[in-house]
Amino acid sequence: MNDNPFVGKWTYRSLLNNPDVNQDFNNLEFGRGAIEINEDPMQILSGVIGGPGWSLALKGSREYGTPMRVRLQGVGIVSGEQ
Repeated sequence: MNDNPFVGKWTYRSLLNNPDVNQDFNNLEFGRGAIEINEDPMQILSGVIGGPGWSLALKGSREYGTPMRVRLQGVGIVSGEQ
């Protein structure tokens, strides 16, 4: 049994930070994709994040606490460039 609550497939969405509360929500999209977190030994976190035209290999760590902490770094291809 895995005690890592992050393991699995997740949807990634990010928004532009616009202070105009009247801005149409559909105009705030910055990016979207999918994240897959692997089952790894304690305190290690790895996986991949990507979408059409981009993919980043993720590596990092996790720590128990209140709140639980995650640190990730992504390296890979964005818009066909490494």
